[in-house]
Amino acid sequence: MTTSARRPAVMIVSVLLAAGAVGCGPSRHSLYVSGTILRLQDPSPQVRRDAAETLGRLGDDRAVKPLVASLNDPDAGTRATSAWALGELGDRRATSALIEALGDDDPVVRSAAARSLGKLRDRRAEVPLQRAATDASEAVRNAASWALENIAKKGIADPVVGAFKTVGRAMGKAAKAATGQ
Repeated sequence: MTTSARRPAVMIVSVLLAAGAVGCGPSRHSLYVSGTILRLQDPSPQVRRDAAETLGRLGDDRAVKPLVASLNDPDAGTRATSAWALGELGDRRATSALIEALGDDDPVVRSAAARSLGKLRDRRAEVPLQRAATDASEAVRNAASWALENIAKKGIADPVVGAFKTVGRAMGKAAKAATGQ
């Protein structure tokens, strides 16, 4: 069966698996995630890209390590989709690998890595993103600039969030004291 003939069959199976996984117990979801992770090793680059995209949409943290490994895939589309998926998962365990992906030969991969680093809002990415903001590719420069702005927003919000938490704790203590608890 040719790759183009196989793709619709793979997509149909994926849709059927997803339909079976939605709204079912954790065991079916777990099997679906595990099966999708296995598809990252498929010989077809399109199947690997589809698997990476699906894992990003599922949001299961078991996909982090396999997606990090897929950042070294021979197919640039799979690497870019894996970088995107890691940003969707929002797990900072991917930060170092995404920083490394900023050095990929393909600008689409570098751009996806920069955007994902912006979603992770990990300050360890600031210096590498500053370098990426001078990339030869306009898309990479734009993604790196957005990521730096997004990380900076986190830094501004941190003291505010901390203040709200402090006020909340103080109010909780006052309420307990007032009710004698």
